[in-house]
Amino acid sequence: MAYNLEMFLRQLENYGPLGADDRSSIMSLPFSTQHFKKQQYIAHQGDLSSHLLIVSSGFAVQQNITGSGSRQILALNVQGDMLNIASMFLEKLDSEILALRSSDIIYIQKDAFIAAFTTRPAIAYAIFVMSLAESRLNRAQILNIGRRDARARIANFLCTHVERMQARQLMPDGIFDMPMTQEQIGDATGLTAVHVNRMIKSFVLDGIISLSGRSVKINSYAGLKEIGDYI
Repeated sequence: MAYNLEMFLRQLENYGPLGADDRSSIMSLPFSTQHFKKQQYIAHQGDLSSHLLIVSSGFAVQQNITGSGSRQILALNVQGDMLNIASMFLEKLDSEILALRSSDIIYIQKDAFIAAFTTRPAIAYAIFVMSLAESRLNRAQILNIGRRDARARIANFLCTHVERMQARQLMPDGIFDMPMTQEQIGDATGLTAVHVNRMIKSFVLDGIISLSGRSVKINSYAGLKEIGDYI
């Protein structure tokens, strides 16, 4: 596989216009890649970060573990996502990062990226807007877990994932691969795996989605958005 920063560049351009020199600056950043097996940790909470991490292939989750061992999944990340944007400014990682599937992660030297950030205003603007978008998703998750019922929580969670996959053109014919188990979806939405299973079955019975193994087909995105109170 040939690795480059094109997917990340396209993602960055969603948040602000970049000129030819800006794009060249991003594409010329020094980077390396590392392969991670399914369920292998990419990084741990409290790690010092000298690199910025970007998903090149596969899926990753960001999560925190309570003192009693319970897990809260904070984000599901797909191709092109930067996993530790806060590491540009903060010394230590505030969450654990886990590969959900066999995944390739790009490591960009932080100092080199910060140099591009500080000398090219268009890149700085796009990164700033990207960080605001991530903060908005975090606030939306708090509302989802804190105030919506189980059916709405799962629908809202699926809508968030669908939006990410659509933005990266990873949903041919409205079908996507769900990399998370029902237990993991429960850890992302504050529900048990049994409850998640019941809610997903209800979407199938209502014709909102169809399932084939881990493949999910969205039959009515409008219906899913309405159930999930997704804006």
